[in-house]
Amino acid sequence: MRLSVVIPIFNEATVIANTLAAIQRYFADRPQWVTEILVVDDCSTDNSVSLVEQVALQNKVIRLLCNETNRGKGYSIKRGVEEARGDYILFMDADLSTPLDQFEVLWWAAREDDVVIASRGLADSRIIRHQSWFKERAANLGNSVIRLFLGLPYQDTQCGFKLFPARAKSVFEYQTIDRWGFDMEILYVAHKRGFHIVEVPVVWVNDPTTTVKKFDYVVVLLDIFRILYNDWRGVYNEKMW
Repeated sequence: MRLSVVIPIFNEATVIANTLAAIQRYFADRPQWVTEILVVDDCSTDNSVSLVEQVALQNKVIRLLCNETNRGKGYSIKRGVEEARGDYILFMDADLSTPLDQFEVLWWAAREDDVVIASRGLADSRIIRHQSWFKERAANLGNSVIRLFLGLPYQDTQCGFKLFPARAKSVFEYQTIDRWGFDMEILYVAHKRGFHIVEVPVVWVNDPTTTVKKFDYVVVLLDIFRILYNDWRGVYNEKMW
């Protein structure tokens, strides 16, 4: 079984080398997974790229993709998914806010056609370090609005730890949102196209250095109406499987 791990990065010099080393150690103990790691850089202004290049010289499973302009996390993940060669594709955050051992939770929930998403909002989810009061309240409100307007029955669409079978790569062909709202768009499309989406509880640790700003929550809410408008225009119906 071949797994592709997609990691979007933007100014992750403080963590990326350690994260890549941790991923390699984790899957070295699981030889049933032949793993490739795709790091997609979104025009970092620190030395993230050179650090990835150094690690990649020692391990050929790592591939570095560099965006020509800053396009956003969603675009970076879409690009990584397009390049992925695995039977399954896991995308994750560079800061390991969802610990690697939670991959086992997703994998055991997966069936042939399932999309499996990590959730911080289920009763069995465990938050080791919380976000600020404002961010948690904003996230809870956002998830309620997402469920109301998009009809997505999930407690947490935004957690950056998701597993897709290769045949679900076609979902990303419909993706139009390049930044923070992309998660709910790809889940909306996957749900609309009949994929069975499983939400599983995970352990999660907030990274206090995250680049998510308060205004980003407003943008995500506006993206809800962009998705509805796209659907009304038939954007998500134009391609055939």
